[in-house]
Amino acid sequence: MQVEVHNRQGKVVCVLDVDKERTYLDNAEEWAWDTAQHIAEETKQRGELLGLRLGASAQRMPDEQKKPLHWWQRLRQTFNRQGCHVDIPISLFEDYRCPTCEHSTIQPVSGVGSVMAIGFSPGHPVAGYACQNPDCQVYDVAVPKVLVTTIDERP
Repeated sequence: MQVEVHNRQGKVVCVLDVDKERTYLDNAEEWAWDTAQHIAEETKQRGELLGLRLGASAQRMPDEQKKPLHWWQRLRQTFNRQGCHVDIPISLFEDYRCPTCEHSTIQPVSGVGSVMAIGFSPGHPVAGYACQNPDCQVYDVAVPKVLVTTIDERP
C-alpha cells in the first residue's frame, strides 16, 4: 500500500510504501511526520553538542599555540599526530531512538544503486531513516530524508 504525505499547502511531499500485513499503522502520514520531527530534533541536539565541544577546543587551542615550538617538538608532534584533540561523546554516533518502540534502533538508509542499504554507506547519500527492531510495529518502514529536511512544512 502506498501512502501519500502532504505538506501545509496540500502538495505531496513523498510517498511511503507500507506493507499492511507487517505494519500496524493507524495513520501512516501522521506517524511519518512525527518520526521525521523526532529525528530532526535529535540531529539538531547532536549538532549543537558537537558545536559546543569544537568551540571549546578552538578557544583553548590559541593559548597552547602561543608558545613557540622547537624543531624537534614539531617533528615529534607531526610523527605522533598530536595536535588538536577533541573529545566527542560516543552518543553522537549511536542510532536514533524510535518513538514507536522506544528503542535506539532507527538507522539511516542509503540508496546504493537499486538497493537500499542499512547504515551509512560511504559515497552514497542518506535516503531516509528506518527502525531496525524486528519487534517494532513499523519495522523497516523508511521515513524519507525529504520529510526531515522540510519539517517546517508539517501540516
